[in-house]
Amino acid sequence: MNKRDFVIAACLCLSACGGKKVSGKTHLLAPPEEHSQPQNPGSVAVPAQGQGSGLPGALEHLVASGHMKVEKTFQATSGMTGYLVAQEDGSYGVLYGLDGYVIAGAVIAPTGENLTTTYLEQYAPKPDLDSLVKDIDGDPTVFATGPSDAAAQMYVFFDPNCIFCHKLREQLKPVAEKIRVHYVMLGLIKTSSGPKAAAIMSDRDPAAALDRNDAGYSEANEEGGIAPLPDPPPEMQAALKRHLDWLRKAGASGTPTIIYHDPAGKWTVRSGTPGQDWLVAYALNGRG
Repeated sequence: MNKRDFVIAACLCLSACGGKKVSGKTHLLAPPEEHSQPQNPGSVAVPAQGQGSGLPGALEHLVASGHMKVEKTFQATSGMTGYLVAQEDGSYGVLYGLDGYVIAGAVIAPTGENLTTTYLEQYAPKPDLDSLVKDIDGDPTVFATGPSDAAAQMYVFFDPNCIFCHKLREQLKPVAEKIRVHYVMLGLIKTSSGPKAAAIMSDRDPAAALDRNDAGYSEANEEGGIAPLPDPPPEMQAALKRHLDWLRKAGASGTPTIIYHDPAGKWTVRSGTPGQDWLVAYALNGRG
């Protein structure tokens, strides 16, 4: 493999030891037969090649243990084999196999294209966003800001402690009267996220509660300003679970995740803060 052909960014290798992540710098772990040092007695020996499945041993081990399921195998760049995998949380990811290694992370082409994202868009099942939006619209715990008749509509999966959600709220201020934003609250980031989300949803005026969360937001601590709701009632816990299921159905796993109209007027998904310029254009056109 020619290393100039691609760059592996934020690379994580799934080792023979149950697929644990290797932190720090990029690591490539050799297949077991290439190691000359004594094996750690606490590790699990997994062959470089799976036993009959055709998968690398480490990936076969993850599949057998129920952590993920291989949905599709495809030819990836630079001689690697790509694997579309369905993960335990219902989301999809791409892993790569090469010479017994299993590699996870973003594969960046010399052109700057994130090939991992391209493969996901190409091979992962497309979510039924029309049906999902209808479900969200029928949920009494979802609330909205902005004019109800605005041409620009969007749905935002939001964690009260998420600093990028907070930044999105700041970016939305100049176009607040031109975009209808529907907030689907989540409790993902910290243990206080769920109780804070419940506090916002159960408030008599959830939009005002979200404003208070913004006003008291601590960027230093990445903490929303609203006080958590002690012991959220079952209906709030059920709402948070339902919202998380919807996030996964949208094919996403983090916040903020935005459902919006693409240039053709179809619902589509993007993750992260889109930026001020994008929001201004979306407010004007109702298309992104």
